[in-house]
Amino acid sequence: MTAHAPTAPADEWVSSVHVYVWPRPQPRSSGNYVVKWRVGTAQRSRSKPAAPGRKPDAIAEAFRAELVRAAGNPTVRFHRVSGLPEGLHLAEQPAAAPVAVPDVLQLAVAVIAREWGDWSPGNRKSRVETMACIVAALLTDDLPRGITLADARRALYAFLLPPEAGRTADLSTQPQAVRAAVAWIPDHVRPATDLTLPVVEEALVAASTQLNGKLYEKDRRTATRGSFNWIGTEAVRLGLLPVNPVRDAKRVRPVTTMAADTTATETEEDVDSTVVDPDRVMDADECRAFCVAVREHSWYAWRFAVFFTLLWTTGMRPSEALSIRNAHKRLHLPDDGSWGWVRLWRPTVDAGDKRWTGTGGKHADRAHLKARAVGAERHVPLPPETVRALRELIDRTDVRPGARLFLNTQGNLFSLDHLGRVFRTVRRKLHPDGPLSGVTMYQLRHSMVTTAIAQGVPLPKIAEVVGNSPATIMKTYSRVLTTDDEKFIEQMGAVFG
Repeated sequence: MTAHAPTAPADEWVSSVHVYVWPRPQPRSSGNYVVKWRVGTAQRSRSKPAAPGRKPDAIAEAFRAELVRAAGNPTVRFHRVSGLPEGLHLAEQPAAAPVAVPDVLQLAVAVIAREWGDWSPGNRKSRVETMACIVAALLTDDLPRGITLADARRALYAFLLPPEAGRTADLSTQPQAVRAAVAWIPDHVRPATDLTLPVVEEALVAASTQLNGKLYEKDRRTATRGSFNWIGTEAVRLGLLPVNPVRDAKRVRPVTTMAADTTATETEEDVDSTVVDPDRVMDADECRAFCVAVREHSWYAWRFAVFFTLLWTTGMRPSEALSIRNAHKRLHLPDDGSWGWVRLWRPTVDAGDKRWTGTGGKHADRAHLKARAVGAERHVPLPPETVRALRELIDRTDVRPGARLFLNTQGNLFSLDHLGRVFRTVRRKLHPDGPLSGVTMYQLRHSMVTTAIAQGVPLPKIAEVVGNSPATIMKTYSRVLTTDDEKFIEQMGAVFG
């Protein structure tokens, strides 16, 4: 029987039908007993000590009996190297080292590193900024003495989250508290498996709160939720979570002291917060007066007045205006007082810092217009007063063919920070209080759209000019489109009398 054992298949495990166990343990001069068995063609043996106070070969016989039971079970496998049945073999293996579960910071770093090349400069900045607030809200311990929440967010934003190209150059130049936070935070971040729904909702509130205790604006809160969703999706992708808890988390909204309207739905707040209030939009005369005041602000500010004129008369976004070049195939400025046109192609974003762009400067061209495919263009008509302003800019600054229009005296593109400071200064002078005291440079775009609606321009054409969809125009400017009862009666009187 021993000599004719079948040959075992050539893999790690051998079927029990290829196993033979010797009938009894063999005594040795040392006092031990040896159990012999064969797995395939390989002989195996184990030495077992004598059992004190019992039959001497009891321990060896118990081991041999276990081998016999396993060999008689056709479903049991024997390991080719150790020769043991599967259960005994696995029991003798050293315990596997516990697998370290990635923490939230590691997931955020992985997401940022993978998506960095596809994100625009503005998106890079937004994602890193919001993820810094998220990670700071998911620490395992309270911040040590001397490190504030501002220091923790700064350490994450500038050093721990972005890739090498997006980090602040020298950590040694930072305050001691920031350097301490950089060293302390990585060891005190909650693991990804802690992201239950209550934990996520609590973190969303904390990450959506400014250092002064007030909530960020809705756009920032939405961006924070989007960044948290990236982290949750990464946890699901790695098998750390069964589902993404961020998708089911409650949205962060300001707490109001007004009595609750039980008939209102959750979506009504979202819609109202995105609708343009016509009382908070400058009309055409107010925009012209504003641009005149900008010209009087300083000897240099007339250039900014041209920029603001372009925004309110065309509905362009600032990034689209910055991209315009003095190229005859893309910019037509007739000198006979008629309308001109510009073809927009690739907007130029101002990321605020060169570490977000990868271009060596803080400006970078995007691959496509917003909500448009790569290579798509947008034809924008230019009113005569805008044509005159742009011709003045080209003549007075001697813009060469093919060059950008909006450059400062050093030959660099206009900075949105500088434009914003001048805009706010003039706004405070003209509108120190009232509904227009909070108007922003970007909202000059609303002035053009509301003016076009008032003049009866079809919504699809307005959407085409400003780069939106008709549905977005309908939603965003619904209060502008709403007419009063007297005008409604006048318009419908021809039908109903």
